[in-house]
Amino acid sequence: MKSLVLLTERGTDLPGPVLALAHDAVTRRQFAAVHLPDDQVGIVVIDGNASEDSVSEIAFLPPPASVTGNEDNSASEPAAPTIACFQYLAETDSLYLAFHAGDLVSIQPADGTTAPIGSITGGVAACAWSPDEELVVIVTGLGNVMVMTRDFDLLVETPIETDEHGAQVPVSVGWGRKETQFHGSAGKQAAQARAPSEARLSPDDDRAVRIAWRGDASAFTVSSIDMARPAHPKRTVRVYARDGALQATSELVDMLEHPLAWRPAGNLVASTQRAPGGKHLVCFFEPNGLRHGEFALRADNLVVRELAWNSDSSVLCVWATAGADAGEATDVVQLWTMNNYHWYLKQSISLGAGSRIAAVAWDASCPLLLHLAATGGDAGDSQYVSMRWTWDVLRAAQTDAAHAASVGVIDGAALLHTPMAVANVPPPYSLSRLAAATPIKGAACCASPASPERVAVLAGEWRGDATLAVYDAAEGNPRKLRPVATVPVSAGPSVSLRQPILVDSVTVVALGYDYLGCTDLLVRVSLDVEAGSATEVSTTFLPFQAYRIAASNEHGGDAPHLVVEDASGQVWRATWDADMGEYALSPLVMLPTPCQWLAVFPVPETLDDEVPDLYVVGLNERSKLVLGDDQVSAECSSFALHADYLIYTTLSHTAQFLPRARLGMSSAVMPEHSRAVERGAQIVTVHPRGTGLVLQMPRGNLETVYPRPLVVGTIVAACAAGEWRRAFLLVRQHRVEMNVLVDTDLPRFLAAVPDVVDQIANPDHVNLLLSSLKEDDVIAATYPALDGPARPAATVDAAVEGTTKVGKVCDAVRAVLESRADRDAWITTTITTYVKSSPPQLEAALRVVKQLAAGSADAAVAERALKYTIFLVNVDALYDVALGMYDFSLVLMVAQKSQKDPREYLPFLNELRQLPEPYRKYRIDAHLKRTDRALAHLLRAGDAHFDEVRNFMAQHDMHPAVIAHYSTPAFRDDAKRACVLAEYADRLAASGMAADAALAFEMAGRLADAQDEYIKAGMWREAFAAAAARGPGEVDLPRLAYSVAGELRDRTEYAAAATVLLEHAGDIEAAMADLVRGSCWAEAVRVARTHDRADLVDTHVRPGVAAAHAAMLGHLGEIRGDLEARVVRLAECRAEKLAQLRALETAGYDPALNNVDAMSDTTSMLSTFTGLTLASGTVVSSRSSRSNARSGKQRRKNERKRHAGRKGSVYEEEYLLESSRRVFERLAGVKDDVVALLRALLVFDHVAQAAGLQLAYAEAIAYFGRQARILTAVPEQHPLQAQVDKFRLQNDEGLTPEMADKRLQDMSSALVAALPKLPEPNDWMLSMLPRPPAAV
Repeated sequence: MKSLVLLTERGTDLPGPVLALAHDAVTRRQFAAVHLPDDQVGIVVIDGNASEDSVSEIAFLPPPASVTGNEDNSASEPAAPTIACFQYLAETDSLYLAFHAGDLVSIQPADGTTAPIGSITGGVAACAWSPDEELVVIVTGLGNVMVMTRDFDLLVETPIETDEHGAQVPVSVGWGRKETQFHGSAGKQAAQARAPSEARLSPDDDRAVRIAWRGDASAFTVSSIDMARPAHPKRTVRVYARDGALQATSELVDMLEHPLAWRPAGNLVASTQRAPGGKHLVCFFEPNGLRHGEFALRADNLVVRELAWNSDSSVLCVWATAGADAGEATDVVQLWTMNNYHWYLKQSISLGAGSRIAAVAWDASCPLLLHLAATGGDAGDSQYVSMRWTWDVLRAAQTDAAHAASVGVIDGAALLHTPMAVANVPPPYSLSRLAAATPIKGAACCASPASPERVAVLAGEWRGDATLAVYDAAEGNPRKLRPVATVPVSAGPSVSLRQPILVDSVTVVALGYDYLGCTDLLVRVSLDVEAGSATEVSTTFLPFQAYRIAASNEHGGDAPHLVVEDASGQVWRATWDADMGEYALSPLVMLPTPCQWLAVFPVPETLDDEVPDLYVVGLNERSKLVLGDDQVSAECSSFALHADYLIYTTLSHTAQFLPRARLGMSSAVMPEHSRAVERGAQIVTVHPRGTGLVLQMPRGNLETVYPRPLVVGTIVAACAAGEWRRAFLLVRQHRVEMNVLVDTDLPRFLAAVPDVVDQIANPDHVNLLLSSLKEDDVIAATYPALDGPARPAATVDAAVEGTTKVGKVCDAVRAVLESRADRDAWITTTITTYVKSSPPQLEAALRVVKQLAAGSADAAVAERALKYTIFLVNVDALYDVALGMYDFSLVLMVAQKSQKDPREYLPFLNELRQLPEPYRKYRIDAHLKRTDRALAHLLRAGDAHFDEVRNFMAQHDMHPAVIAHYSTPAFRDDAKRACVLAEYADRLAASGMAADAALAFEMAGRLADAQDEYIKAGMWREAFAAAAARGPGEVDLPRLAYSVAGELRDRTEYAAAATVLLEHAGDIEAAMADLVRGSCWAEAVRVARTHDRADLVDTHVRPGVAAAHAAMLGHLGEIRGDLEARVVRLAECRAEKLAQLRALETAGYDPALNNVDAMSDTTSMLSTFTGLTLASGTVVSSRSSRSNARSGKQRRKNERKRHAGRKGSVYEEEYLLESSRRVFERLAGVKDDVVALLRALLVFDHVAQAAGLQLAYAEAIAYFGRQARILTAVPEQHPLQAQVDKFRLQNDEGLTPEMADKRLQDMSSALVAALPKLPEPNDWMLSMLPRPPAAV
């Protein structure tokens, strides 16, 4: 679907007729051998790097000597020397010149020095250098093939005429005969035709020898005339290996001609054949000499002179002469390409009537750069012409208006036109064929929304007069274009036009080149379509070499945006000045590199004024996609503009979608969406405000895909415009979440529900919409690009509004349907609103069915409603709902539509009918497992069912509900309540819920049991209260006190145990012992003195304080030692890790080895290999593969190991830090004990011991503070640390890469967690004791 578009065109006058061309692809120098007076040969160089081609003469050669050894010396010399080969040799920076007369000359371009190489006896019939410039092949005038080295050392010389076929002799295996093959339109006659027994020479054959090399220099081919039978000469193509050995000879072809070109790809050798009727065929041979396809040249009476393939094998150049029979010979250059097995004539170049082309050559480094040398014609004298082409899709560029996405393909004198939005016609076919009288040079689709389907076709002579044929859609039907006008256009006799753009319906702008002035022009043509003429043709001289032109007329402005790119990458804005009659140029942006493909579009109005009002998107031949001076992608293969997106494909076979609204906000705007495409796929066009993206595959076929961003964007736009039916059909067609219709703007949708129902107008479609609704916000979860702060919330807080989002929508739809006159036709939708509501209102749906069955005149409506309800809801579940409504007629209606056996449900229903109503409802609810409702109905069934209540309550653990029932004034029954409470208390006690059981026992009056449960729960006060309530003499209080104190002592509640012993047993000594155990020094002294037992202070308290002082000092030392051990090991662990990683790095880590499996099952060098294998975070070894397959049980075991702190494990550092935090917590936790002990020491006049304890605790806090700086310091991290840790987690713990990444994040968070706060001095130090020095 691409056409050849001319980028640049340059012409340079030469001092004489050109004999041959050569070029230096690196320095862009062109060399021409020209014919000077006195038959001298001049060598001139054309500098292609200058802004204007400069020509300088570097050497002059005298006329070549006559052919030596020729018996016919009386023959006259030609009017001009003829050159067999003119070649630039890059390695030696020299020119090689071979004359047909036999002289070989070397020329140094630097200083013009010429040096004779030698002379070939018999002359040179043909000569060609190999592409690698290592060999040269010469066919002599004596009929020999000579292969020589670059130093002209002869390797082999062999006669060209031989009866041998060569090494690749065809072998028939007895199948695949011509008679059995398919011959297409040629029919059976082609199968029955016999191969010619002899071949004739074409009358157009120049009888010269041709040599062509394969692109990789592995072989060459020679086309020559065999004179074995002088009366019947024939042309034969022979293929030789690089060493000169004959490989194959072509099959016999009648009227085979002299042109010869070997495709650089190596699969085809091209030549020409004269066909009956004056036509020419370009025929192809395989390297083994067999015929392989052909195509016909479309002009009559052509004489083909040469063929030439470009360097990437994509274009075949045919150099021919037309009009030779009429005496007005004009040379023409045709550029052909093949796609989908069809040969397209992409361009036809004729430099004017009577012009002759002296040489044609493709550039070796730039595949689409064509070099020409012309003489005569409109240009007058000899000229060198260079033309640089590019492939481009001729498509409609309008993005803000709906159009047919037209695409045109140039094929000779026809434009193959296809509107891709309405018909995806695969090439080489097209929906319409726009024919012209002369070959087409260019075409353009209208960029204005006023005439989106209009097409302008530029045809005519290459220079001078041209025609613009305008086509438009016939009566608004884009499938058929009709001619509107054919307008003659001329910007001057020496001006050629290229890259036409139809900026609006009546204005065409194109680039032009003036061959006389050697300058580029910007040509503007104003059309009068009705009159078929051009009202104005204005030219603007460009002070630079124009490269590309682009335009945008988005929003239908009066002044289209027009930009011109020069060859340096500078983009200029062209503004039409009506007063001056020309364009005013102003610089817009400088692209990083010149871009062969260019597009412009206006900046969104939301951006600030500092941003230019035009965006320029460019793509260069190096796959760099740029937006202004910012690079968007480094691997772009094609791009196109959509109304909302910049879409481009990449060399990694993806299509990227870049929102236009976000362009310019940041230099690093990321694509919103990416999808995979077929390898090599490129964009043809995109539906401007639609959903289709047309791609062309490398083999030529077209595919239309519907990317999610385009589909969803179109749906959202349709919703905003109130086009609900279109939006629904798009959602349904492309299988998008139906919730998009609602979630884009929930209030708008709720307000538009009447329009939604009216537009969709199909109950089934509305049912589908309602059935697909979800409570989640689909936009935020699935399409975040459509989310934003301005979008209303798509979720509903049911606690606040009393319903959910789905419920709101269903209620709104139901309200609309109930007000319609045809609501019976929408009964299924009404049922859907009940069933799909959140929560489902199945009972309401069944009530609607029952009302229809009872009151509808049409029984079929009720039947249809019931069947649809059963379709939405499982019939068994619906049967249960009907049964739960206690309506037996409704139950029977549903049951009859189910697969239930009447022998199963009828006896059950009959049994239920016989029961009293409360008990019947209980049985139904119990059957449906609605326990709350069943219990409520059972309790209302009467006292006769109390035993059943107890059983049901126990079975379903519903004691609180029964207790609440019998506690209400209306149903209060103390006896039954006490019975239920007792059963509930026993159940709680058996479950180990002692506190609740004790309360239930107490409410039931079982105080002894309540007392026991209170004791188990540690609630000693409630236990003694229950004992006191039992009455005097019922409980042995001292014995109970000793029992309770023992329980409290086991719980380390020493103060409570002392209180119990003191108050209820009167044992003050035992109480004092518990107070000392609990370090309650002040309370112990108070109790002793209150009870007048001061002796207990000396016997119990003082010794306890001394013992506690010694224990506290030891405890502080132990805490300090624990922290010291962990800090030392942490430092060692970090140093060992860093040393190992540095050793690994110095062992030869190379990033190029990423993902290389350097470890097998027998490898034991895990520590050396770790970083090399897992540098990119991917485990590829078989050992790791087995680790990933470990069971979940093993992974859970490894998770437990994480907290074990095994030395050398990956978790050791995390464990050491976590255990250090626990040591900090231990130190902070003893603060209250230290303060109490300090006060007690002072009370007993142990001042020195108190000062020592205060100093010891202060030193411990200071030491911990110093170590805290070490623990919280960020350690030095080696670059390989994370990669090695990830590998160890995968290899040793069996974690997946994702799990390993999550675990590393958790470990990193643990390493930076804050340490517990240490006590401040003012929080615990006693002022009457000396404070430790500040150094502590």
